[in-house]
Amino acid sequence: MPKMSTYLVAVAAYSMASFAAVAWRTAVVLDSVAVEILKERSVQSPLNHTVNTMLDGASSDLRNAEGVSLLSAAPAHDSLMSQILTELLSSKLNILVLVNSAISAFVVVTILTKVVFFRKLSPQESRKLAERLINYVLFKAVFVGAVVEPDMLELTLWAILFASLGYLKMFAGLARDRCDWLVSAPGATTALHVRVQCLLGMLLLGVAAWGCGCCYVFQHAGLSEKMLLLFEVVVIGMDVLQTSLRYALNLMEAWAEDADPQATELRGTLLYHSEFLADCACLSLTLVHYAHIWWLHGVAFQLIDAILFLNIKTLAANLKGRFRGFLHYREATRNLREAFPDATEAQLALFNDECAICKEGMATAKRLPCGHLFHLPCLRSWLEQGTSDNYTCPTCRASLLMP
Repeated sequence: MPKMSTYLVAVAAYSMASFAAVAWRTAVVLDSVAVEILKERSVQSPLNHTVNTMLDGASSDLRNAEGVSLLSAAPAHDSLMSQILTELLSSKLNILVLVNSAISAFVVVTILTKVVFFRKLSPQESRKLAERLINYVLFKAVFVGAVVEPDMLELTLWAILFASLGYLKMFAGLARDRCDWLVSAPGATTALHVRVQCLLGMLLLGVAAWGCGCCYVFQHAGLSEKMLLLFEVVVIGMDVLQTSLRYALNLMEAWAEDADPQATELRGTLLYHSEFLADCACLSLTLVHYAHIWWLHGVAFQLIDAILFLNIKTLAANLKGRFRGFLHYREATRNLREAFPDATEAQLALFNDECAICKEGMATAKRLPCGHLFHLPCLRSWLEQGTSDNYTCPTCRASLLMP
């Protein structure tokens, strides 16, 4: 804890120094612009000054009934703001100060979000976060190398967009890991559940705000540009929605007392099919996104083309494997209902009327080809929680797929 406090104090001090540097450079620029304006006004002749004064008086009289000036002053205001921004971005020192301040502000917001909603990350959460961050950075590096022109302004804009999306994506992954831990942790407090629920709500609002803001700012952009901009936020939104649904269903099952077996089976089936649809949708969108990037880049037989080809091949293989696993799941569940017989009373007595999965008594059960007996809902849950398409007996690992 002392190390964390020292770290937070150091980050806060660094951020304050960065913001002070921004204020200093902004004040210098404003002084420079003010001096230039005063010089321009000082060179005006008395006649010009008199004419300008008369025009200013006339413009104050030319107002409609609502009090809106007919001689708009917006162009002068826009010109002044443009002059200030030009002066602010004309110096490398100013640009360095602005970038440094933006990075420090981003770090502060990220740390505050982590402290408020997670307090401390577990080693497993930290490891998964590092893996996701590396994959995200590599993915965006491929995007920049294939699509973005080598222009500093455009690179800066894309960097800002990627940083905001990375913030949402990383915390969406952390929320998923924390939800999976909470539903299985017996000592999880109400405060932990409230924090993760607030985080999921904040992420959904952030995704919606990012998407609406992007559509508004780039409303005149073409379809290709909008596809590039909205791909990541759509995937993040689907991920957060799927995490919220899985968390809610698992929480209902964990907190339910004397749950109806049919309701438990229905929740498990809904959870499996929703995860299947979400995974297929994300894989398909990512596959289309990579193909779109390759189409924009063009086939030039460079290193970037090889990377894009390998990624597309991997995504296609993963999508094919997901569909194959779903078909095997359907076959296995059909075998559970139809092909596998119900256990007799003698067979139930042989196994002491106890299911090896839930360790509870069995009034009815299904007999697998290997001879082991289990509750039908327990077998369904076993299949739905499987991580591969090779569905087997929970005890002896004999295949449940008919030859």
